[in-house]
Amino acid sequence: MKKLVLRESILHAVRYMALLIVFVSVGRAQEREPQSNVHWLSPSQNRESQNSECAKEARISLGENAVVLKCGFLNTPGVLETVAAVRKEPVHAPSRIIVSKLVIARHDSSGWHTALTASKLVHNEMGFIGIDFIDDSAPFWGYSVQFHSHRSDGRPAFVLSLSYMADSQDDTEVPVDISWNPAVGRYQEFSMNYAPFGFKHEIKNPPHQK
Repeated sequence: MKKLVLRESILHAVRYMALLIVFVSVGRAQEREPQSNVHWLSPSQNRESQNSECAKEARISLGENAVVLKCGFLNTPGVLETVAAVRKEPVHAPSRIIVSKLVIARHDSSGWHTALTASKLVHNEMGFIGIDFIDDSAPFWGYSVQFHSHRSDGRPAFVLSLSYMADSQDDTEVPVDISWNPAVGRYQEFSMNYAPFGFKHEIKNPPHQK
């Protein structure tokens, strides 16, 4: 009889320990559970959010007539960029991208800032791009815009190509190819047409010509 009572006592103790282990395990799982309530954006939702941010910055930079030509991580991982412009519709070539003004804005840990502006002249925060002098007598008709995925040296890169318009429908001169130079952290002209090949320094105070 004593052995039977002892055996039942041991069984009760084992069952109690098993239940205790289950309760502890559930409690620890519940402590971790709140993380499962975090809402992770799907790729499409991320893209939609990026487009919204790009459109907002485009309107801030250029007004309500701004359009977004490019939006995404164009150069640096984690740095969102938008290429925004005010378009001009050419009379005989509606499929071409003709703009009166264009900006490239980048969003990093400090917020949005303008990295490149193309209006009558193209410039970044350090100086002018793609010119040797300023022609004060030349009328400004806008730019023809193209995008490329490789620089003229064949290396993969985001490239903005701008051609000055001679009038409302014809572009003129050799296009100016502009790409991100990671060595200096800004957009610069890139050319293999004249030495020294590669990225070109900005001109801070170009001479004026009439």
